[in-house]
Amino acid sequence: MASEIESNTLKIVLVGSGNLAYSLAIAISKSQNQLIQIVSTNSKRGLELSSLTKTEFIPNISNVNTNADLYILAVPDIEISNVAQNLINFKGIVVHTSGSTPVEVLEKICTSSCGVFYPFQTFTYSRALNYSDIPVCIEAKNNSTFELLRSFAFALGAKPIRMDSETRKWLHLSGVFACNFVNHMLSVSHILAQENDIDVALLKPLILETVNKALEGNPFESQTGPALRGDSVTLKRHYAMLGQLDEELRDLYISLSTSIERLHKEM
Repeated sequence: MASEIESNTLKIVLVGSGNLAYSLAIAISKSQNQLIQIVSTNSKRGLELSSLTKTEFIPNISNVNTNADLYILAVPDIEISNVAQNLINFKGIVVHTSGSTPVEVLEKICTSSCGVFYPFQTFTYSRALNYSDIPVCIEAKNNSTFELLRSFAFALGAKPIRMDSETRKWLHLSGVFACNFVNHMLSVSHILAQENDIDVALLKPLILETVNKALEGNPFESQTGPALRGDSVTLKRHYAMLGQLDEELRDLYISLSTSIERLHKEM
């Protein structure tokens, strides 16, 4: 079944024009598959993607091509159900790309030909990524749909992984800590440095070593800092410094330091 699918060119409709949609549109256009339509209520972004991929753009899903093999809903989680319900008389498979939304949200429009295609990575508009480094979590209501989505992932150069909604939900939460919260901490560190006339380049070796240690071993075991050491003098000094600058940052520092202390006492 898989080899049969791989020999065929999928006709794909992409709904959305955000960060992930941009990345998927570029990746699909470079594969053997055919991106036949981009649907987006954001005409500026939609037209830009259409121009980049030489694909038809439509602003209204009611005018979608109903003969596609695969419809990818790369839209915010809260919009998935509403967008899906506006797909009428289509013939192909419908997938959403959410990490925290169950596949069942699509069951109102399709009982078997639906699934989830969740690339586990952070995406930024206009930033091209190599899909060979990206795991794609796939869930499908039947094996034939799974095999098609698996072959599609391979066509992008990605690494398909079969994963149910419950597991994917926890993976997404883990990713929020590993990516979104870490990036926010880096943003704060940059702001503190810049506001005190410190070259942010001084932070780069520290950031690289921190990430490398976490990836090469167990980040729990490589934890350092005043909270781990129980250095109350330094902690109180930092509390005071941040209190003069921003009380919310001070509270964030306290919460994180307390979390480090508790985690290492419990483990």
